[in-house]
Amino acid sequence: AEFRLKYGISGDWVAGISIPYVRREGREHTDNARGPTSVSTKYRFWRNDMQGAQESSAFFGEVIFADGDSGPQGQLRRDGNDYLLGLTYGYEGRKWYRFASVRRRFNREAANGAQRPDIWLLDLVVGIRPTPTEYLEPDWVWMLELNGEITENVINLVGNSSVRAGGKQLFLSPGLMWTYRNIAVKTGVQFSIQDDMAAGQEPDDYRALLEFEWHL
Repeated sequence: AEFRLKYGISGDWVAGISIPYVRREGREHTDNARGPTSVSTKYRFWRNDMQGAQESSAFFGEVIFADGDSGPQGQLRRDGNDYLLGLTYGYEGRKWYRFASVRRRFNREAANGAQRPDIWLLDLVVGIRPTPTEYLEPDWVWMLELNGEITENVINLVGNSSVRAGGKQLFLSPGLMWTYRNIAVKTGVQFSIQDDMAAGQEPDDYRALLEFEWHL
């Protein structure tokens, strides 16, 4: 679970803070912990307004701090902050949507010296509004995403052996965006359709997300 608060500095620039809470269930006990705090910003540097549509591009940046709770099942301590940088493109029309983004997460080493690989995140999205609606009516937009994650290969020494981490995963993700005036509900599921992970790594079978937004 994650709480996010964002503020529009201008019509093209937004900044925010996120505080996550993590629940992990182990064989012996369940651990509840506060995850690392992060601050982010997004700046739209290009915008093209058309009749019934708008397209734009933006820079994205985020700092994930090395804080949060730690413990046997808690947040792994890091030797510094992680960073996320990216570039996004979006087209929003009365009927069709399309989005694309490329991001790179720069991960610092763990406090015990283990390497944490950097990750490339690639997204392609198409959406459709089956029936154009007015502002005072509930609005539905169905999405289909193709998400790629490329984790760089690293080798860590554990005892007298070496452990390799890294690989690639590809997800197909149907989703829904429902809005009513200034309230939005976004949900989706990622299904793994291809993976090439290092030996010993378990790829994700699926992921699910439910998000509530309130625009003030």
